[in-house]
Amino acid sequence: VVTMLPELQDLFADHNAVHGLDLSLGPNLKTLDASHNEITLLALVPGPIGRPPFMLSSLDISHAKLASLDPSILSHLSSLKHLRLSHNSFQSIPETLGDLVELETFSCSDNKLKELPASIGRLVKLEDLDAHNNNLKELPRALWNCGRLERINVTSNLLGTWHDPPALDSSSCSEDGSLMVGDGMERKASASSFGSSYSMLSGTGSHPPLTTSLKRLYLGENELTDDALHPIMQLRSLLVLNLSFNELQDLPSRFFSRLENLEELYLSGNKIA
Repeated sequence: VVTMLPELQDLFADHNAVHGLDLSLGPNLKTLDASHNEITLLALVPGPIGRPPFMLSSLDISHAKLASLDPSILSHLSSLKHLRLSHNSFQSIPETLGDLVELETFSCSDNKLKELPASIGRLVKLEDLDAHNNNLKELPRALWNCGRLERINVTSNLLGTWHDPPALDSSSCSEDGSLMVGDGMERKASASSFGSSYSMLSGTGSHPPLTTSLKRLYLGENELTDDALHPIMQLRSLLVLNLSFNELQDLPSRFFSRLENLEELYLSGNKIA
């Protein structure tokens, strides 16, 4: 009932003993903080036909006991800018996450996530992604499309690889950016070689948006090997890079050739000789 108050804009109900949260949202509610509760069930009652979309821009249901999320809930919250799902028991996030086209910050840390939805690549306004302390083995290749994403924290996961951009696969390109063709010969990659895609390593053509937006990347306490260095070196705007406690053995000098803006580098706890 409280959430339906017609003039209510901000509701803070954190640190209580709420078990079920019914998102029957009033027309002006913009902020809802229900963190640190015992929530096991989350439901949303759509408004009447013809009513404008929900105005909610910030939703915090962290530190609860949620194990799943109804995909339709995210579909109805298209105005969200800030979403916190951390410290629950989620094993997956619905693909409808990609419907949150206004989303700027997304936290899903301290869950049991095995993957992130590929639709995350549609979040063109996303600036901060925090998914540390999960069971992620890889990140969606579509992340390269997030042109405003400045910070990624995926510390303490099971990451063993970092995907090349969608148009650049390490199996088809050599280290200097040449295109490997069927006869084993190398030919210089060009924009036309990839159709409408990116020519990353040649230094010409367009680049995936993430290469210039990402400033801070936290990859510590994972299982990354030297193979992950090839795509990471494309992130030319990085200021902070944490690769501590992975399985790295060699850092070739060319790895730093594009990271000219780097201010902080963490390499502790690897196998670098």
